[in-house]
Amino acid sequence: MRLPDVAIPVMLISSLAATIGLSCSGQLEAQPTNESPPSNMRAMITYIVDGDTVVVQVGHDEFTLDLYGIDCPEIGQRFGRVAAQYVDANLLGTSLTLSLAQSESTNRIQGRLFDNDGEDIQLRMLSLGLAWTAPYIFDGKLRYQREQHNAKQSRKGLWVETGQVPPWQFEFESNSIAAREPAGRWRSTEDTTTGASAELAEALSSIGYLSGHDEATDRDAGVTLYDSENAQPGLNLVVSGHGHEAMLVDMHGETVHRWRYPWKQVMPDWQHKIRSYGLGHEFWRRAHVFPNGELLAIYGNLGIVKIDKDSTLVWKYVGTCHHQFAIGSDDHIFVLTRTLKPIATIADLGNVVNDSITELGPDGQFVRTINLVDCFKNSEYAHELDRLKLTFDPMHVNSIQLLSGDNGIFREDRALISVRELDLLAVVDLETEQIVWTLSGPWLRQHDPELLDTGRILLFDNLGHDGRSRVLEIEPMTGEIVWSYAPTDPNSFYTADCGLSHRLENGNTLAIESNRGRAIEIDPPGNVVWEYRNPNRAGDQNELVATLLDVVRLPRGFAEGWANGGVVPPK
Repeated sequence: MRLPDVAIPVMLISSLAATIGLSCSGQLEAQPTNESPPSNMRAMITYIVDGDTVVVQVGHDEFTLDLYGIDCPEIGQRFGRVAAQYVDANLLGTSLTLSLAQSESTNRIQGRLFDNDGEDIQLRMLSLGLAWTAPYIFDGKLRYQREQHNAKQSRKGLWVETGQVPPWQFEFESNSIAAREPAGRWRSTEDTTTGASAELAEALSSIGYLSGHDEATDRDAGVTLYDSENAQPGLNLVVSGHGHEAMLVDMHGETVHRWRYPWKQVMPDWQHKIRSYGLGHEFWRRAHVFPNGELLAIYGNLGIVKIDKDSTLVWKYVGTCHHQFAIGSDDHIFVLTRTLKPIATIADLGNVVNDSITELGPDGQFVRTINLVDCFKNSEYAHELDRLKLTFDPMHVNSIQLLSGDNGIFREDRALISVRELDLLAVVDLETEQIVWTLSGPWLRQHDPELLDTGRILLFDNLGHDGRSRVLEIEPMTGEIVWSYAPTDPNSFYTADCGLSHRLENGNTLAIESNRGRAIEIDPPGNVVWEYRNPNRAGDQNELVATLLDVVRLPRGFAEGWANGGVVPPK
């Protein structure tokens, strides 16, 4: 990935070259690799472009630096975000030694970085499987290749899978198909990664899911099927990836109310606080509407807000909120968040994502954070951490449901969570901060487990149906699948990520194929009695169907007295 360069004055290049005795006649001359880097060139990383491109500060000057001798996966490739996240978590803001190398032009500077112990940062990234040795010839290349070979033999980082494509080949192939594929940040990374599976190990690319996925057509928008005799009547709270809004849609697809609140009004300077490789997303990830029309909404990895029926801000909480939240009987809010700290079983990566649950008061004030890695570590289920992969987001918790009553394991003051990267369901005791139950099964990269009134668990299984999607109803004590929706046509029901399922009052199941922008209501025999296709669009030219992030069925008279017919008040 190559973003526009930070402007580098010629005098700065000359002064940098002079610092270590290089000439500056059009290009910086090649410098032999030394085992001991020069000690008079101190630099600090101030900004991350991608894993091998950073902005560094030397004295009072800043410039773009390409890490010499390595080539990290592109942001759109497997482990591209992991490499960038590693640099961010472990090197951003730290004092390093810079050894300049050859520059391809006067507008690019290349160099090696070393830590305070003299360790070669580029070699470290190769040893962790976060980079390839660069294809060009340079002094010390044999040593770099040896480190890459060792990482490959140990199946570290990107080498956990076969068929990985070097970034220089990826760039060529991406350019060759650009004319026939949708462009822009809305394109799903797994669809454009040559040789990669749909299961993204660098799960941070899914913190805020892409706002659009499938190519849009003029047909199939809104409600396309409605069996009024067998469908559950009501209104539908629709959360779509096209923007910072949610809609109430009736069973015929008509919008009866709309909420909207842009993140830039929550935090006007947010773009200066988010890294360039896209950890934050302005569109809403999940929402909950109260009977009086007030609404809670999450912006992916940015924060959570409460607004009233007229889209006026009630309160805000800025933090790494993501995926889902749950509301307790005392109106306290438990939202999934993330922190950075090492995990012992994958200590080589340094600081990695630790999933947490943050408790907020009814007014949005911070109460506490529960670290879920510690909840595993301090329980009899600590062995589950041994299964963590060498990736920056090793757990990727994507769901939380607060439990209630006195139902044995599933009792009050506990929460049911989904750990996607371990294909694991778990119950965490919010008082003792320990995991008290886990369950694995024939599901893969699952989302949205929901404990039903029957004591069974409804689950959206993304990839466990021969690589396709299905909805499961599970007996939690035995793991037995007692009901499923798994169409025999492999193309009729599928979303590689996201995806939800809700059990309705009449016994039907509402299932959301997020990437395709489709929601269907299924009766117990498996017949589709209602279908909604997202009419909202995403992409530079509105060429993509917006991701359908949730649809919740509400009682028919829920919005009586405050719905405004879809009119959004001026802001």
